[in-house]
Amino acid sequence: MADNSAIQLEKLEADQKKAAAALAEANAKLASFRKENRGPKLAELKKDIENYGFTAVELFGEAALAPVKPTVKAKAGKRPPSVVKYKDDNGNTWGGGKGPRPAWVKAIQDVGGDMEKYRVAP
Repeated sequence: MADNSAIQLEKLEADQKKAAAALAEANAKLASFRKENRGPKLAELKKDIENYGFTAVELFGEAALAPVKPTVKAKAGKRPPSVVKYKDDNGNTWGGGKGPRPAWVKAIQDVGGDMEKYRVAP
């Protein structure tokens, strides 16, 4: 009796390729249909939500009440850049926050100068 396993394997592989191509074509048609009908369906859903008075919690559960997480997180240990509040004639800047004051600010304050003259407009 001849070994038909190689022939059977080739036939099954060919059938699998045809099925994969048919599935890819069906998925493409489905995606196209959804894209074409997305706008009208959204309008219909909005109308139904308004007509029946659904709330976000009714539609999406308690997850609708959860705060929205920011999409971009700062790296751990990194601070956002400080906002410049004061600037002198030489281009030195200071945010006016915590920590030691820059030497140019100390020099102005030591002689009794007014820092408000150096405030940057928001």
